[in-house]
Amino acid sequence: MSRRSWTQLSEDRSLYLIEWEPGSGLNFHHHGLSTALIEMISGRLVEEFQGDDRVFFLRTEDKPFIRPAGSIHRLVNYGPNTAISLHSYDPPLEMTYSQDLEIDLAR
Repeated sequence: MSRRSWTQLSEDRSLYLIEWEPGSGLNFHHHGLSTALIEMISGRLVEEFQGDDRVFFLRTEDKPFIRPAGSIHRLVNYGPNTAISLHSYDPPLEMTYSQDLEIDLAR
């Protein structure tokens, strides 16, 4: 499963540091009215979008990724190593909208 740390940076945005163990991920979800900026600290994640075939590989050597409010996506660590990502939400994340909160692909 993934571990999350949360910090409120200001009234304008919130920040999450997430550690993704191998085989862990989130089911499809969106962040309501919040725009997300995602930067990989270590490792690699796969981002998939509901309803289409788009797949993105989020890697440490890439620039941060911006996801507009309402994007329905999921993040998964299919790799053999732990990944760490930093997520910034503007305005601050109030709620994540999802049918299932978390998946464990190792099961």
